[in-house]
Amino acid sequence: MSLLRVLAPLLALLLSACPGPGPTPAPPPDSGVPVDAGQTSDSGVPVDAGQTPALTISSATLAAAEALAPYEAALLASGGQAPYSWRVTLGPLVDGLTLSSDGVLTGTPRFSGGHAFTVEVQDAQGTRVEQTLTLRINGTAFALLPDAYVSEPYAWTFRAPDGAVAPVWSTGSTPPDGLRLEAGGTLSGVPTVPGSAVLTVGVQDSGRAAAWTHALSVLPLPSITSTLLPDADAAQPYSATLTATGGKAPLVWSAAPGALPAGLTLSGAGVLSGTPTQEGAAFTVTVTDANARTASRELRLSFASSTLEMKSLSLADGRVGEPYSETLVASGGSKPHTWSFTGTLAAGLSLTPDGTLSGVPTAAGTVPFTATVRDAAGQTVSRRLPLTVLAPSKLFTVGHWNLEWFGAPNQGPPRSTSDGGLPDDLQVAGAREVLGSANAHVWGLVEMVDTADFDTLKAGLPGYTGFLANNPAYVLSGTSLYSAGEQKPGILYDSSLTYRSAQIILTAQAADFGGRPPLRVDFTTRIHGEDAPLVVIVVHMKAFEDLTSYGQRLRSSAALKNYLDVWLPEARVLVIGDWNDDLDESIATDNGTALPTPFANFLDDPTHYTFITQPLTASNNRTTVEYDEVIDHTLATDEMTLEAVPGAVQVLRPDTSIPDYAGAVSDHFPVLSRYDFSGPAGPRVKLTAPLSGTFVKGETLTFTWRSAGVATVRIEVSYDDGEHWGVIAPSVSAAVGRHAWTVPDLENPTVRVRVVDTAKDSRFDMNPVALWFTRTAPRVFINEFLARPLGSTALEFIEVYNAGPASVDLSRWSLWDATSSRHIFAPGTTLAPGRALVVYGGATAFPSGTPDTVAASSGTLSLNNDRDTVQLRSMDGGVVDAYAYVNPADNVSDNRSPDLTPDVGFARHTTLPPGLASSPGRRADGGAFQLLP
Repeated sequence: MSLLRVLAPLLALLLSACPGPGPTPAPPPDSGVPVDAGQTSDSGVPVDAGQTPALTISSATLAAAEALAPYEAALLASGGQAPYSWRVTLGPLVDGLTLSSDGVLTGTPRFSGGHAFTVEVQDAQGTRVEQTLTLRINGTAFALLPDAYVSEPYAWTFRAPDGAVAPVWSTGSTPPDGLRLEAGGTLSGVPTVPGSAVLTVGVQDSGRAAAWTHALSVLPLPSITSTLLPDADAAQPYSATLTATGGKAPLVWSAAPGALPAGLTLSGAGVLSGTPTQEGAAFTVTVTDANARTASRELRLSFASSTLEMKSLSLADGRVGEPYSETLVASGGSKPHTWSFTGTLAAGLSLTPDGTLSGVPTAAGTVPFTATVRDAAGQTVSRRLPLTVLAPSKLFTVGHWNLEWFGAPNQGPPRSTSDGGLPDDLQVAGAREVLGSANAHVWGLVEMVDTADFDTLKAGLPGYTGFLANNPAYVLSGTSLYSAGEQKPGILYDSSLTYRSAQIILTAQAADFGGRPPLRVDFTTRIHGEDAPLVVIVVHMKAFEDLTSYGQRLRSSAALKNYLDVWLPEARVLVIGDWNDDLDESIATDNGTALPTPFANFLDDPTHYTFITQPLTASNNRTTVEYDEVIDHTLATDEMTLEAVPGAVQVLRPDTSIPDYAGAVSDHFPVLSRYDFSGPAGPRVKLTAPLSGTFVKGETLTFTWRSAGVATVRIEVSYDDGEHWGVIAPSVSAAVGRHAWTVPDLENPTVRVRVVDTAKDSRFDMNPVALWFTRTAPRVFINEFLARPLGSTALEFIEVYNAGPASVDLSRWSLWDATSSRHIFAPGTTLAPGRALVVYGGATAFPSGTPDTVAASSGTLSLNNDRDTVQLRSMDGGVVDAYAYVNPADNVSDNRSPDLTPDVGFARHTTLPPGLASSPGRRADGGAFQLLP
């Protein structure tokens, strides 16, 4: 409310209270508008000649409007001195309408009902008058919502009627696939199927309800279908029409100024025309739909010639183990052109008749071959083309480890010192063994106490340098924040990293970090052929399960994210260390119920942050000796997540090789993650799923990928191991990073999928191992187990068998006892149909290298001698098979009876012919398993 509106009544009251006549007011300034004698105001009060009538608003009522129909009304004023200026001063204007400064109310109202708002008019002398107006809007709203696009995130929030208190929204209609309506009124999600829908959306508050009907269109993103241009004749008129699909009409074509070949223009309708004077370099065209969604593609114009000419002069380098694709180019002659070669192609590559050289190179070196192109008239041209295949890229490995009270004289592992040895010599030796064999390029270490022991450890690791957070030579304020006897973060790194600076961050939140504020270290390293910055932040969150500690982790996580958002929004950052809590749910409980993870703020922002260690949580892994949770994590910003190698996060288990590991070295296990910094700089795309596996007809297969510098991608599938490709989705926003697809009805073990940059077909990534599509669901189950061997518990075993028709990818599947995960199947583990895989409690139970036999990744199967449960779980933690046993026999296994038959009971192995005590890796009668047809 304006000060004038508040003071005016008060001034009037004061004036009326003053006795006696006041001074005669001075006449108002002459407005220049003559007033006739005897003129009256709107109120009927005579107005003296020469006075300006009072400013008033004469639009007391407004004509009713219709919902979703165009509306226009002119507000009127009189008196004062023209010109007038209008504005809304109180209450929201009707949704869909605007008020111009000259008093015209226009637009298309969206909602029916009565609407009140206050307007103000001001004349040329600055006099202001306000009035509340009411506008009635009739009809039922049938509103077109903003268009949605397949694979693109969508969000629209409905506005509740004025005065609604705590409105709750709902719909009885079915939203398009991938979308849902929240109770707060937000329709959001990622649509998966194009089409249109009519939604009846209702809102209810205390005692009132209303409903509206809305139409929503879901469109495919635009995609350019023109891939090749017809050859042009030099100095002759040329015309070609480009084509595209998807999007919302009209589609408008464009190209960057100066990009087209000389003499050509591109119309908005997609007609490339003119008289070309010379062949140009490749150029990019863009199509934009009515909602500003775009798609781009690189095209090239060649001149037709009677003489056949090979344009390809050289080939791009390949790399062992990475997909390669290069298209050979020729011009002139008579179409079509057919390609062949003599000599030897690089191992793993093939050349198709249309000139596509592709595959996955398997050996490094330079291999020259002779490419030949033949036209329809029989002309041929040959050229020797050397192809260099580079050695496999060296992955960048990052490790972090909580070395429990490292070097502390009276705390930490109780047996960290050997008899007669130096203090903590066993802990130092164990740490040196693990760090030296892991080949990580950088290590983030926490709970580092003794500087002398750290220096001893570092001296035993040739090629590494590093420091603790209280080292003044590296960290300016370190000694004031970390004392000699405190747990400190530290860093070790090799020569692949160049140190730039270090600092202690978030010192104001040190208490929430348990008195251990994070250590930030800035490096440069070679990333995609260039020296690039890399930031490593070592954290140690507050420990313990109590609610106070949980609250500290919540606050420190919020502070950390705010720091990253503000100070490092576009940087490659890794936050590594002991976070002291898990990602699926917290270790803390309230009245026996687990609290939400305190790191939900990062999980809820997947566009910018990814916990690289989240698969460890999903597969029920552990990072400590005592507890089953994953509490040691690696967080990456989106710039770093792109470089992460899928499935390459790993928990090291030194407890299987270091005697008394928990008593001498640490109560935490080290964690490694790997990143691919190879390849050239620039745009890139990486498929992250599916990389392998068996998929059943009708199930949803979700493609996921990461990208940088890529606008849209195309999803393709091959049913002949990559020889020929078909399009699944012609154009998907690269930023979405995922696309759902239904597995077709077929039996095929040679399926490849790939994600392709629509702007450049040679920029793609595909699954390294062929997928298996099958009509019948795989059937893997526990066929035999031995819970009570005589002698070492390493002799305990669990045998799993595949009775299905297709190989099954067991990567990240797990074996459990009744309470804990005891074995995680390594990435790349597949089980062929009709074959078994045996997991022993320890490697000493079988000769090293025995086929189809592995040792439990936890170092033990820990099967109880009286009663327990053996479980087989899938990667997502779901129970695939389980059996609860009671009183197992000494040195006698339990076996399915009949053998290899799911859904039947178990029997003592000695009761099965011919009376063997057990038969790990073989049939119950001792015979070999037979591969199923």
